[in-house]
Amino acid sequence: MRYLTYLDENGKHQPACLMDGRAVEFPPLLQAIGEITTFQAHSVKGLLSLTPAQKALLNQTCLNHLNMGEGLDLDKLTLAPPIPNPGKIICIGMNYPSRADTPRPEYPVVFLKPTSGLSSHRAPIRLARACENVHFEAELAFYIADTCHNVPLSEARSHIAGYTIANDVGDQTIEKRTSQWTSGKMFDTFTPTGPVFVPADEITDPQDLMIRTWRNGDLVQESSTVRMLFTVDEILAYLSTLTTLQPGDLVLTGSPKLFHGELVFHPPLEPGEEIKITISSLGTLINHIEQGA
Repeated sequence: MRYLTYLDENGKHQPACLMDGRAVEFPPLLQAIGEITTFQAHSVKGLLSLTPAQKALLNQTCLNHLNMGEGLDLDKLTLAPPIPNPGKIICIGMNYPSRADTPRPEYPVVFLKPTSGLSSHRAPIRLARACENVHFEAELAFYIADTCHNVPLSEARSHIAGYTIANDVGDQTIEKRTSQWTSGKMFDTFTPTGPVFVPADEITDPQDLMIRTWRNGDLVQESSTVRMLFTVDEILAYLSTLTTLQPGDLVLTGSPKLFHGELVFHPPLEPGEEIKITISSLGTLINHIEQGA
C-alpha cells in the first residue's frame, strides 16, 4: 500500500491510501476502524506513529473500500508533497562519481534546504527574479521513521520509513557566490517531491534503483543508485551522529553526474520546459518550469 497527500476543494492537505491508481482518504478509513485514536493529525506523517497491527488494519480497510468500488481517481487529484511538513530537509551533495575514478571522500557532503521550498508532482518550478542559472537534479529521497540518534550502520535500514522521488533544483551561479550552496538552493518550489510515499518494505534494495530524467521528452540523465558513493544506510547512520533525526524528516541522497559515462553540462532551465523523473518502483515526478516573481 502506498500513500499520498492531496489538496481538497478547500486547499487543505488530505492524506490517502493508494492502490492501482485509486486513492481512499484516511478520514473515512479511521472512522471505519474506530480503534486508532492516536493518529497524529490524520496525515501521512502521522502514519509513522502507528503500530504494525494498526497499519495493517488501515491498509486492509482501504483495500475493502477499493474492492467496493470506492476511491478517488489519482489523475484527478492535485497532489501535495507526500509529507508536506517534514521537520528537516537534509541533502547529500556530490554523492555520485563525476568521473570513472572519482574517489570516495571521507565523509558525505551535507547541506540543508528550507521546508518552504517543498513542491509536488505537477506543480510548477518557478524561476524567481534573482535566478540566473537553474538546473535540475534527480534524486532518491527517503523519510525517517522514528526519533533516532547515533544509529549503528547495521540498524540504519530499520529507521527508514519510506522513499519518494525528489528534484534538488538549484541555481548554480548563485550557489557559487560563496563557499556554501544554500543561497542557490533555497528558492520556493525548488524541492519538488512525490508523487507518493512508498513504504520501505516495498523496496527490496534501495541501492539497485534506476534513475532517469527526461527534459522536454529527451532522456538527459540515466544511472543507478548502485553508483552512490555513500549508501542510504551509510547516510542515515552518519547524519544521526550529527543531529537527532525525527519522524518525517526528508533526506535527499544526491544526483547522478555521469550520463553514459560522460560528465554532461546541461543548459539552464527555461520557462515552458518540462522535467520528468522516474525511479524504479517509485513512479514518476513531473514538473513544468514557469517564470516567477
